[in-house]
Order: sequence, then C-alpha cells, then structure tokens
Amino acid sequence: MSWAMEIETPTYTDLVVIGAGPAGLMAACWAARYHVNVRILDDKPERVLTGHADGLTCRTLEIFDSFGIAHEVCSEASVDVQMRYWRPNGVGGLERFQSLISQKPGVSRFQQCLLSQGRIEELLERVCAEGGVLVERNMETLELGPIEEDESCKYPIEVKIRRKVNPGTPSEQEPAVDANDSIDDHGIKVIRCKYLIGADGAHSWTRRQLGIAATGASTDECWGVIDLVPLTNFPDIRQSCVISSLHGNIHVVPRERQLVRLYIQLESATPGERLDRSKITAEMLISTTKKILHPYTFEYASIDWFTVYQVGQRIADKFSAAERVFLVGDAVHTHSPKIGQGMNVSLQDAYNLSWKICSVIKGILKSSSLASYETERRPVAEELIDVDRETVSFYCSRGAIDRGGLQEFRNKHYRFLSGVAVDYSGSEMISPKHVSLPRFDDEPSTEACESLVEERFSHICLGQRLPSYRVVKHANAEPTSVGSLLSSNGRWKLLIFTGDLRVEAQAVRFNNVSKAISATSCSIRQRSALDMGCQASVDIFAIMACPRDSVPLLSLPEIYHPWNESTGWEYDTVYTDEPDVYGVCEDAYGRYGIDRTRGCLVLCRPDQHVAYCGELEHTAGLELFCSRIFMETRSECD
Repeated sequence: MSWAMEIETPTYTDLVVIGAGPAGLMAACWAARYHVNVRILDDKPERVLTGHADGLTCRTLEIFDSFGIAHEVCSEASVDVQMRYWRPNGVGGLERFQSLISQKPGVSRFQQCLLSQGRIEELLERVCAEGGVLVERNMETLELGPIEEDESCKYPIEVKIRRKVNPGTPSEQEPAVDANDSIDDHGIKVIRCKYLIGADGAHSWTRRQLGIAATGASTDECWGVIDLVPLTNFPDIRQSCVISSLHGNIHVVPRERQLVRLYIQLESATPGERLDRSKITAEMLISTTKKILHPYTFEYASIDWFTVYQVGQRIADKFSAAERVFLVGDAVHTHSPKIGQGMNVSLQDAYNLSWKICSVIKGILKSSSLASYETERRPVAEELIDVDRETVSFYCSRGAIDRGGLQEFRNKHYRFLSGVAVDYSGSEMISPKHVSLPRFDDEPSTEACESLVEERFSHICLGQRLPSYRVVKHANAEPTSVGSLLSSNGRWKLLIFTGDLRVEAQAVRFNNVSKAISATSCSIRQRSALDMGCQASVDIFAIMACPRDSVPLLSLPEIYHPWNESTGWEYDTVYTDEPDVYGVCEDAYGRYGIDRTRGCLVLCRPDQHVAYCGELEHTAGLELFCSRIFMETRSECD
C-alpha cells in the first residue's frame, strides 16, 4: 500500500516493539535494562483491565524476581497449592475423589499462583518506565516495508504508524508523540529501526505483513470463561479443581479479590464451522454452571469479565524474517487457555529473545547469535501445542477423569508445564555437552573423561535454567539465594564454585584459575567490572565450600572484590555454602552435584540458562566458547 505525502526524513531507533501485552512489555523491560533506544507501540488506549490470562508458573515468577517484581506478584496473587477432582457419585450428585499437589516440592523457591494479566502488565510497565521506556498507546501500525538487504544500511526496517483518534477523548490525554517523528499531512509517521519485535497477538499484524503463515487448525470443542464473585455452597470454590459431571466439565480457578474463574465446557461446534461467539451470553454460562454443579447451589454477586473460545492450535512457519523482524507469544503460536501457559510461554519467548537483540545492538554478541531464538524456542512451541492438544482431549472426554490416570497424566507433563524443564542444549549459545577434557592424575584416560563431563556436575544441566539454592554472603552472613545473583541486569554470570579452600591442593587450583581469569588477555576479565566498570557485560561470583571465617574476603584475588574509587571494595560477589546464622543449610554443592573438594566453573547467560560448565582448570574451554559468541572488545582489537 502506498501512503501519500510521506516525509523523506524518518525517525531512527534501535528497536521497535509492536504490542504492549505481557510479551511486548517483557521485551521492552530488557531494552530498558540494556539502555537501548526502543519504542513500544500499542493500538489500544489502555492496558488490559479485566480478564485474559492469569496463571503464573514458578519459572515465570523466577523471571519476575530477576526484574524485582516477584514479591509484589506473590503478595497479591492467589496461590495454587492443591488441585482437587470431582465426579458423579452415582445417585445424582457429585463426590470429591482425588486431591493432588499443584507443584512438587523443591522445583522452585516460588509457588505457582494466579494474578490478573492487567496487574502483570502494570508491574512490567513500571519496570520499563524505571528505565525510561514508556508505552505509546493508540498507535495504529499501517505498513511494514521490505527489509533492506544492504549490510551497510544501519536501519534496514521501515514501519509506518499513525495515532488513532478516540472520539470524546480530551486531546491532553492522548498518547504523546515523539518530537522527532516525521509526520505527513495525514498524520502518518515513519520510523526506521535496526530490529522489530511483533508481540501483537494471535491475529498478528506483523506476521501478516511478513507473509508468514500459521499452520494448524481449530477443533470443534468450545469453552466459556467467566470471572465472577460466586455465591455458592460448593465446598471447593476457593481451590483449584476439576469437576466432571453428567452435564459437562468445569475447571474452577480461584483468583485475587474474591474472584473465581470458571472454564465451562459448552456444546461442540458444528464440524467445520466457526463458533458464533455473539450468541453466547454470560447468563448462558451461569445456567450451564448450575447444571454441572447440581445439587450444589450457584449464584453470583458480580461478573468481572467473560469470553467464549473455540479450541485451536497453530504455530507460525517461521519465527523471524532475515533475523531482523521477530515474532513472539501468540503472534507465533496459539493454543487453548486450558493449560495456563499462554502468558507464561509468551513472556518466556520475549525473555529469550530481547536480551540477545539488545546485546547485538550494544556490540556484546555477534549478530549470528540471533538465529538461536528460533532454534531454542520452536521446540518449546511445538511441545506446547502437543501438550495442549493432549490435555484438551483428556479433559473434554466425558468421564475421562473418572476413568483414572490423573497422576500419570500430570506427571507426564509436569516439568514442562512448570517451565523449569525448558532446555536450550544444542543451540550455538550453549556449550556442547561432550567436549574433550584434559586428564588429571586421579582420573581415567582422556577418552573416558569425555563421557564423564555430564556426570561431574550431575544436577547442573547445560541449556537449562540454573536452580536456586540458599547460600551465605561472605561479607555480612546474610542468607541469599543463588537465583538472586542472576538478576536480569543484562550481564552474563560466571559462578566459580571454589571448593574447600582450607585444603591446600584445592587452594592452589583456585589460585590458578583466578590468575587465568584475571589475566588481561582473558575475555571474561575484559568484560568484567575490572576492565569495564559499570559497562561490564559479565559479573563474577565465588561460592566457597568452607566457612566464611576460614578465608578472609580481602585475601581473595581482586577479581572477586574489585576496587572502585567512589564506593571502595565490592562486597556482594563472594558467598559460602554453609549453615546460616539460623542453622539453615540447603547444601548447594550437593544439590548441584558439585564435588566439594574440586569445585567447578558455571557460566550463565543473562536469561539464567547454563551456557558452560567445566572443571576449574578448563578456562581454555570457557575462552573457546566465549570467542564463538562474543564480539571482540577494544582491548582484543588493539
């Protein structure tokens, strides 16, 4: 389409994000942390206020914690602890026949919970604002131009936008326009950018502009969803439960503010036809609920929101175009809301992608790293579709719950649904699992060592997120979680598990690795605070397997407590795996499967996934991995 009277000089920015839902805001949060120039555009006048997604997995809460908002989410949310199951009792009523815990112990330090999408968006928008990134609302996207193929073009993407006019909205309340925008006489603005992220939902404008198809189909299964304040004598109304009756199925999901969400099975659509949602009313959903819950009574005090959907699963044929324009969330995969994964997987798409784009923009990573987005996230999307299809089939079958197999079904998919099993191994952004390792005097031959690399650190999985256990800060004995060290500040994290430094041989090994990392030629040092100060892209932490009083902090090499003329020594980088002052010890070494007499090196990406793991002596392997993905620093170029 051609737009009249275009301005020749457009606005330039590093990144454009289209869509200010959870995925778009997560992408913008990373941009704010990296301090890249970003514009996030949304066609709606305000954020979501009611309804939509609400389930939050423990992995999503870990991500929120890395941005500093998990405590607010958890304090306001409805915690999901137990799932209960109901079936017909054979005499016209219902009976509770099974109760299962919602989240297995030890999976995460966070418990899965439920909180409205609107509140999540509000918190993410605040993170963006703290970094100077504001959402531009009421912005209509008009045209996405062809991506320039000339490598010398720094801003190869052009997008045309226009502010929507809201009748009755005072002009002073309309979204602000960037003062540098090029605007023609029709109010059309032209933006050129280096990268663009389409987070604009299932009917993605970005995907359509790129001509990318979404492959899949809709089923005949139809469900209603309603948020309300119930008035009922059903005993489990404030607990997650599944009710299978002769009249259909209901999923009960307790929400914040006394709200309850009901997923209500409706009559199937006519095969091959789309459901006419306009014919389904809230009162029809209430009527169906009363039939399913009989003989329990059911009324309501108020209705907050409702919708109707026809189950379908689709996945985009491609996740990006020329590794310049990317799709995340519902723009690239759609499924039913029954498994509570929509917001979670969408957030995690953006969490995986945006730090890579920002790192390329800032000159930290090579641009080839962007290919890893589809490599890493497509398998997740494909498994999501498969799990959703199987779940819908299981729960929609009349009497399926009554036939048993619930525990087996939940166990089969539990780790995926919790979000903690996502595995990026095989990506170029993850070190290979099998590498040739040098031989030590107390070990078998080199050939045998190659097969032992995964056994040495048995509970640290390359490609997966690093679990969090409690440790003690050396400087002040403060109990701290390893997860809190992995904040989303845009930096890689090198965790040096020193082993027991009271053992002379281990102290020698630790000093040797410290010298190697402290060398001016070491790529880790060149990217650390020692050389880069506040511009560092790598944080270094030491976690000792000996009491804090046995090794004075300032006796350690300077790389573990760098000096700053304004603030003095750094005291937040050395920790110990020992009981805290309350006698609590989670045995981080043991739970990671790390030998306390040998220690190891663990390199985590900015998104908390383990990229490299090796013996303390294996700094050469670490250097090799870094050389594959990092751009050269100035000192490397000199």
